[in-house]
Amino acid sequence: MRLQKIILAGIIVLIVGVAALAAYVYQHQAPSIVYIRSQELIEKYRGTIEARAEFEKRKTQMMANVDSLRQDFQRAGSRYMSQAAGMSPAKRAEEERRLGQQQQQVMQYENAIDGKINEEDQKMMQQVLNQVNSFVEMYALREGYDYILGTTLSGNLLFGNKSLDVTDAVVKELNEQYKGK
Repeated sequence: MRLQKIILAGIIVLIVGVAALAAYVYQHQAPSIVYIRSQELIEKYRGTIEARAEFEKRKTQMMANVDSLRQDFQRAGSRYMSQAAGMSPAKRAEEERRLGQQQQQVMQYENAIDGKINEEDQKMMQQVLNQVNSFVEMYALREGYDYILGTTLSGNLLFGNKSLDVTDAVVKELNEQYKGK
């Protein structure tokens, strides 16, 4: 009976020790780290490709308006040059003033359009980045990664073992999810 109690106590101590060791190892194991080639992820994402194509259409339309105003100004300038010799000094001064105002309006409109284009480009890219970041976070949680590092052209990650590169898998799954929308 006494031997059985000693064996039982030994087994309990052994089980507690193994459980404590397992808990320690689990808490102190190396974090799971992978990386993504960030630029490639963004460039190959269908959401980026489609957003850029749509943005380029809008940009082309806006620039067509600018080009039209420039052409109108150039025609008015050419007309003035061909008729200036026969104009009175007062008429010439009036036409030059009008052409100056027209040129200023074209430049202001062009600057406004440039600002709008930049604003829309930033907004479009922010939406794409929000989609990608949200997906990467979900992917990391699902796959059990503690960290997903991103490589950039500025060199934040100087080297990564190719076996830790999950870019292709993330691009594939991200595009499959996008296709489903």
